[in-house]
Amino acid sequence: MRNSTACGACGASSTSARNWATASAESSSSTAYGSIIREPGRPRRRCIIPNTASSSRVRFIHRGAAWYRQPRVWLAPGKFRAVAAGDGAAIQSAGGTRQANIFRERFQRGRHGWAWGRLVTGLQYRADIDGLRAVAVLAVLFYHINNAWLPGGFIGVDVFFVISGYLITRIIYTDVLAGTFSFREFYRRRINRILPVLFFVCLVVFCIAWYLFLPEDFLLFLRSLSRVAYFSQNLFFAQQTGGYWDPEAETFPLLHTWSLAVEEQFYFIAPALLLVLFKCGLRTSAAVLVLILLACASFSLAQFSPNSEYLTKYNYYSLFTGRAGELLVGAVVGLLSLHGRVPGSVLSNALGIAGVAGIALSYAFISQAVPFPSYWTLVPTLSTAALIYAGAGGSLASRLLSTRAMVFIGAISYSLYLWHWPIIVFVRYLFVDELNLPWAGFVLVATFGCALFTYYCIEQPCRRIRRSFRFSLVLFYLLPAALILGVYTLNKKSDFLSPDQVDERYRLYSLQKQYYLGDGYCHNETDGECVFGDPDKAPTVLLVGDSHAGHYAPYIAEAGRRYGFSARVITADGCLPIPDPHGRVNFKGDSRCITQVTPRVAKEIEHFDNIIFAANWDMRLRIVDDLRDGQLVDFPAYLGGLRERGKNVVLLERIPRISGKEYNRWFVYFLRGWDWPGGELLLEDDAVVRGWLGQVAENGRAQLFDPLEALGEAKRSWPIYNGQMAYKDVGHLNEYVTRQWAGEVLPKQAGFWRQFAEPRGMSSE
Repeated sequence: MRNSTACGACGASSTSARNWATASAESSSSTAYGSIIREPGRPRRRCIIPNTASSSRVRFIHRGAAWYRQPRVWLAPGKFRAVAAGDGAAIQSAGGTRQANIFRERFQRGRHGWAWGRLVTGLQYRADIDGLRAVAVLAVLFYHINNAWLPGGFIGVDVFFVISGYLITRIIYTDVLAGTFSFREFYRRRINRILPVLFFVCLVVFCIAWYLFLPEDFLLFLRSLSRVAYFSQNLFFAQQTGGYWDPEAETFPLLHTWSLAVEEQFYFIAPALLLVLFKCGLRTSAAVLVLILLACASFSLAQFSPNSEYLTKYNYYSLFTGRAGELLVGAVVGLLSLHGRVPGSVLSNALGIAGVAGIALSYAFISQAVPFPSYWTLVPTLSTAALIYAGAGGSLASRLLSTRAMVFIGAISYSLYLWHWPIIVFVRYLFVDELNLPWAGFVLVATFGCALFTYYCIEQPCRRIRRSFRFSLVLFYLLPAALILGVYTLNKKSDFLSPDQVDERYRLYSLQKQYYLGDGYCHNETDGECVFGDPDKAPTVLLVGDSHAGHYAPYIAEAGRRYGFSARVITADGCLPIPDPHGRVNFKGDSRCITQVTPRVAKEIEHFDNIIFAANWDMRLRIVDDLRDGQLVDFPAYLGGLRERGKNVVLLERIPRISGKEYNRWFVYFLRGWDWPGGELLLEDDAVVRGWLGQVAENGRAQLFDPLEALGEAKRSWPIYNGQMAYKDVGHLNEYVTRQWAGEVLPKQAGFWRQFAEPRGMSSE
């Protein structure tokens, strides 16, 4: 009966003096349910048609208290009037996915005691938001494949943050206004949405990392995985890396999950914050002002935090320094749009154009050279907010973002984001340092393939689960988290999962990874008498330099035993191989070098006629370029002075370096028993160093000697020697293989080493 009356009211009242459409709503429950339709013949009028099982009671909410009235509701474009003057009412459409929320925007009591407010459509699906997600995830994907393609592609994460702040605010506030908000329901939805796919990806990555990673890399991965269980991986990566752009960070397959940790931390704060604002009875403008002030504080904290290495890398990963500001800007847009403040078509298009331009310029010009996060973060943040706000008014930009392809990519963006980085890390770990076009194509195909699988088989089914909060908490969080922490704890105590427990090849691996300088070679010791070679001979050779001199100690010791001489060794990390009267203040070990090592070298040089200098000459070149203080510009003159005093001076060439990834890659192949396809030495850089050192030797009248020259054809496969890795790291020899190749090359170098057998000078003894 009421239903037909209401329908009739829509038509009959259109001729009334005020031309308002009227309807009555009935329900025995606390909320009246009905459908919102257009009034026939009047497209700018709307009418609420109640359900059959309805009554005239509508729930009103005023600062948390609810009571019931029997109002007639008139609906004009975007506004309502209710006979009962309350702070708001909620009317939900029957059986649909869209929810209409009515609440008071401005309380104005008229002469009839009616309140004015706005009719706002609540949780409507917006295709342009998915399109914006696509813009964000594609930028991140292409940036990680090759950052030269899109220097600011990492800003896609910031776009995600603004979107998250917008959506979460709408979800929370819509439920709060309807009186249906529940922390349990909110977190149930978040758990179902985020955790199943996340933990599945973690499981797959764990299995691959266990099989591929070197022991030390796997243990570090386990530590990062354990932090995922309680959403603190962003702080872990801030501690373990030199920053987001640190090359070492590229070996963490779960590095990208730092942004998920930031969002999860925000989810623990946002509901309480928004509830406080609502319970305090703040008007929309006041609540927006509070959020803006908090966002400004976050951006300012990032901009003006003390300039230290730790804080710089911490700021990038932290929720409070900049990231909270991005999420809160999204929350501001959510509040404004929720309260019916929808821009007109002209303003929508203007905001859309500005938003697209701002994001495009950010992707193109904000690179890792720009301090970030900082006030620069406001450019992509406000641009994203403008696009979201413009989309509510149907801008041209929102229509472009709503195309089928963009919406589809945006729908699977979460899965795309989770898969892309582990795939890139494993490809680089196993095959290439930089992704060329074929490898980039492989990464794209693999990423989309894995994303489609998890989207349709895990993400969507889990989101549709309507079980209790306890069910979701136990199945999707507590069990996976307990498994992760259990595996990490057991492995930490017993190493039962460590790859080095699997194969005998790890014994050889461990030998090849041993440092070239053990206790037996006195490296970094400034006191004592360190003599190696023929024990029956007095030392006739002085070996001086940094760690690149120290790793030659076993080789020179073997030469001394074969050809009848001994050598005294003075080597220390980072110390110049010559007396340094100028001093340095910007390099590791400076204080020790200046106060301990340098004085001893100056003293010992006076007692030896055979001086061998060795060092990481590339580092010395950089020092000269940076300081221009004449330290090594005068090196040839210093050598010439030694020659004039009758001393025999030898410069040992630096061994060719290998990239860190190439070094680890060889061990992966070795430990798995795979055929090594061959690697590349950094010969171009090495040629520059060799050219400079040749000029120094010529001008200083010193001998220039390459210990590896006698390897002949075997040098082509260097640093692999007889199927073994000759390096301890990217540029230092290991003792295990050094003894092997020394036995091969020393007979070919007999003429060179015999010159030291005749004592031209005596030691200080």
